[in-house]
Amino acid sequence: MDSISQAVLGACVGELILGKKWGNKAQLWGAIAGTIPDLDVLANLFTHDEILRLQIHRSWTHAAFIQALFAWGFAKLSVRWSQKTEISFNRWYAFWFLGFFTHAILDCFTTYGTQLLLPFSNVLIGFNNIAVADPFWTLPFMLLLLVSLFIRKTNPWRLRFAWSGMAWALIYMAWTFSNKWEVHQRFHKELSQQNIIVDEISTTPSILNNWLWSCIATTADTLYVAETTLLNKNAPIHFSRYPRNLQLLSEHPNQHDIDVLNWFGQGKTIAEMRSDTLRFFAVKWGRFSYAHEDAERAFGIYWILAKDGQSFPAHQMQPRLNGSDFGKLWTDLKSRVRGEKVAEN
Repeated sequence: MDSISQAVLGACVGELILGKKWGNKAQLWGAIAGTIPDLDVLANLFTHDEILRLQIHRSWTHAAFIQALFAWGFAKLSVRWSQKTEISFNRWYAFWFLGFFTHAILDCFTTYGTQLLLPFSNVLIGFNNIAVADPFWTLPFMLLLLVSLFIRKTNPWRLRFAWSGMAWALIYMAWTFSNKWEVHQRFHKELSQQNIIVDEISTTPSILNNWLWSCIATTADTLYVAETTLLNKNAPIHFSRYPRNLQLLSEHPNQHDIDVLNWFGQGKTIAEMRSDTLRFFAVKWGRFSYAHEDAERAFGIYWILAKDGQSFPAHQMQPRLNGSDFGKLWTDLKSRVRGEKVAEN
């Protein structure tokens, strides 16, 4: 999830494990521990290879086995550094490991995909039940922790506020899984009623909320995308159809980059050819814009593989947005959450 959410979760872990000893410093160091796995983005400073960057993010620093090893080293250093606090090695180890591991697990709940099982498997784990940024999960959690900062570390109410924050985080996460089950059944029923036969159905929430959900349904040659909202169960569901053109991928000369992009797309992919340029869309997040049907404007982010000398390197493309564009996207999102149609601009 976003860095603020990860820091809040790490701060709560710090409070629950070290709060009685360290007070407010426990939350500060917990927030740092909860943020450390995302330092893998620093690798971007050392490579311009966009495909390699795709492979590095949420990989080794997010792997449970590697985190267990690093936590041991961090715990050893912490014991030497803070001998006067009389915090045991085991408690330090629990602090660092849970700070790292809860970060990775929280990322697993989103759609991007996390390589939690490295070095044994590079499979992308993504439960697709919460958006990468969801203020309804983060803000109440953060407020409960902020209250605890103003309570003495020896006061039992401080720990109660921290546990209340963790309880909110767990209850909300359970609610998102309940929502996912409901919308999955709704999409499955709607596909059947519209006589659309597919091989696989994937559901994922839209950004900043857990009421509006996307469905990505696939066959060998076609991909269908639709949205539904939990706030208006009677709103009609319209499936947009996209040809996948997978033969364009198997025929492309840059099979290395294609293989990585296919791995990242997790089977929710479509391709287009324009002139001698291949466009690759990983659409597992659903649509970026609800006001358009064409793939480029609907999905926003995609990769192009254009000839550059003797090679066809992959480059990520993103929409260039100004203030009015963001305003339109925000307005459209609110309309779709209410179950209303969005007009094309």
